[in-house]
Formats: sequence, C-alpha cells, structure tokens
Amino acid sequence: MLITPFQLMLRQKVVPPAQIRQATSCSRSTLWRWQKGASFPEKPQAEALIALFSEAGQELDFNGIYQASVDVGDEK
Repeated sequence: MLITPFQLMLRQKVVPPAQIRQATSCSRSTLWRWQKGASFPEKPQAEALIALFSEAGQELDFNGIYQASVDVGDEK
C-alpha cells in the first residue's frame, strides 16, 4: 500500500497534531481524514503545512502532500 510522505509524517507525529490544526484551521476529524488518505488539504492549507514542517526541519512539498510514494506494505 502506498501513502504520501505527508501521511507518514502525520502517523509519526513529526509535528504535534495541535500545531497542524492551528496552522491550517482544520478540525481533528479533518486531520484524521488526511492521515487516512480519505481527503487531502486544499492549496492554502498545503502551503501552511509546507511552512510548518519546514520550521520543524522536515522537507515537504506539494508532491509530498498529494503523491503516494511511500510503501507501507499491506497495512490498511
């Protein structure tokens, strides 16, 4: 199963969920949907996420948010 690097970072809690919610003005349920791949951030939110993860020392770009490229095996 392929997921995006952004989904992997969410799962690993590279940036605390509360910081992500504050930076993007999203709800906990929206953050959960992003983590599961049920929906994805809109462009203004994606830009805020790229800046936030950069401040945390993590490289993230639009491809990392929207393009699945990390293999997590048969995880569901």
